[in-house]
Amino acid sequence: MEENVIAEESVIMMERQTMADLDNRDPKEIHEEGVRVEFADVIAEPDGLHSLDFMWKVSYHTFTQTRRWIYRFFTLILGFPLSLIWGLHVCLSVILAHLDCYALPQNHPV
Repeated sequence: MEENVIAEESVIMMERQTMADLDNRDPKEIHEEGVRVEFADVIAEPDGLHSLDFMWKVSYHTFTQTRRWIYRFFTLILGFPLSLIWGLHVCLSVILAHLDCYALPQNHPV
């Protein structure tokens, strides 16, 4: 009985590992040292002159939302077609490699 419970728990753990983690999308921290553009890196004001607080908040909100939605837009528009093209490319290259290595030598023996 315990073996069945342990087996079921291991199956559940395997399913969880294969599912997409929507909270932590870089669990291995591959892009830890990548390019990170923040608001303060792009827009800054000198100490002697500041704009109104309202305008600063609007600029911050506009920058962050524009960055987020442009990334989502291009991901949506380009993500699926490019993944489909790359998938077909890999599929065709595997098929051609298979034909080149196995089918052609059998037709023309030396």
